[in-house]
Amino acid sequence: MGIARSAIVLHALLALAGLVPLSACTSSPLDDAGSDAGPTSDAPTTPRRTLTFEGETSLTMAPLAERTLRVRLADDRGEPVVGSVIAFALDGAPRSSTLRQLESTTDASGIGSVVLVAGPQPTTFRLRATSRGAAPAAIDISVGTEFGELVVVLEPEVSRRVESYLVRAVADVSCAAVPSAPSGDERRLGVELAETTFPSLSTAAIWTIVARGQTAGGTTVAQGCVEGVRVSATATARAQVAIRDLPLDPTGNYGVTWTLAAGEVARSVRERALDDVVVDGGAALFLDGLRATLLTGALADVELLDRARGAALDERLTLALSEGDANLEASLAPLLDEVAAGFASLSLEGTLRTAGTEPVSPFLARVGTFVLEGLDTRIERLSVVTGRDAVELAGLEVDVGASALWIAAFEARARARSADGLAGVLRDSASCGTLVTFLTREEVLPSCDARCARAGCAAAAELLLERMRATADDSQSVVRFDATLSSRDDDDDLRADTLDGGGDARWESEDGATTTTLETRFSAVRDDALE
Repeated sequence: MGIARSAIVLHALLALAGLVPLSACTSSPLDDAGSDAGPTSDAPTTPRRTLTFEGETSLTMAPLAERTLRVRLADDRGEPVVGSVIAFALDGAPRSSTLRQLESTTDASGIGSVVLVAGPQPTTFRLRATSRGAAPAAIDISVGTEFGELVVVLEPEVSRRVESYLVRAVADVSCAAVPSAPSGDERRLGVELAETTFPSLSTAAIWTIVARGQTAGGTTVAQGCVEGVRVSATATARAQVAIRDLPLDPTGNYGVTWTLAAGEVARSVRERALDDVVVDGGAALFLDGLRATLLTGALADVELLDRARGAALDERLTLALSEGDANLEASLAPLLDEVAAGFASLSLEGTLRTAGTEPVSPFLARVGTFVLEGLDTRIERLSVVTGRDAVELAGLEVDVGASALWIAAFEARARARSADGLAGVLRDSASCGTLVTFLTREEVLPSCDARCARAGCAAAAELLLERMRATADDSQSVVRFDATLSSRDDDDDLRADTLDGGGDARWESEDGATTTTLETRFSAVRDDALE
């Protein structure tokens, strides 16, 4: 986007408190919570051994009951592995359920065992076994006095790239409390599957069912939750979970290009600025410049010039400048038109920082191909529209005076046309040629030759810019912009990689009395390498 230039640092779109929903985290506490976890062993990419719990893949236990569970370790031929360590841990929400030991050494039959003591409260969790060189094995545990079956039906309306759904049953918590609760019984489903069954949930607990759509990398990009689910020992219960896209997170650094169609403003500023300083075709301005040049040494000529001006020299020069369109505004017309045309696509560029506290930073302004001086900005807030891929950009205010900006562009364009900037442009103009001819014809300054007259033209250029800065009516001083931007996630990490939107901005006076509406386009591309 060409934004490597350091000057716009649109710092601190703000108020990101509460911006990312509870379930938008890529690593949920549900993934990390556990209890009574023992040591684990590293497994190779291609396991050479297998671990298998003997008996069922799930187990029900009464509160405070004990159960010995056996795990068999076999090699790649199915033969028992003797003397290897198997480590055990509890995943999820054991709720005071414990293990008598955390490790077991396999016997002559390749069997390792562990004693599980159920806690006093209804819950579900998972017993995990690991051993070096083997893939982990797990068994689901349900604690309670009576158990029922629950069928969970998924109803996804998801536009994100989802590779699988993780469905969890968590006891006695609300949907809002799920992120801080340990995980419960879980099932992972392919995207082609619409339902799953939890065969043994305690009838004494109230269940919350959370379904998360995840990418291949494990990022949760969609979610649904249903709370207050009960199961019965006599009939299968059902729960339907609607799954929806999570909103994208717009925190980070973005390279920004913000364009404003400000050609009409530039033209009106040009008229206001020049009307005050070029009222006589530029005659007074040229003679003032000539006088400033003579003051550096030719003091006698200064007196002659002053007497001649008192004898209507200004009026005679005005008449001469009007012949053949040699007046100052006509001489500068091509330059003025180039500047005004550049404002048709005024561009503000830089870095948008969507985290932090500082609301002010510089902007880099570009009119056509010319980069102008830094400009202050003030941003009030940035908020996500929950449930949609949109970002509300509200209260963006850029302190960018239209007249000051136009004059800066005028100077930049003049420098591009001449090594001496506006001075060189005027020296080469018809106006300056007319001044040289006029002074020769009038013979009011015998010692002022063509070189002297051109020096006066250069001095007039400096006076022109000074008077434009002093008299330009800066009626448009602040650009205000409110918009809803679309956002897009290109790499499935639930972070907005682009922000884009158009609409209208308002160029207002400080007192709000004058307002000009501009068509605008705002686009930003994430670049976390930006400082």
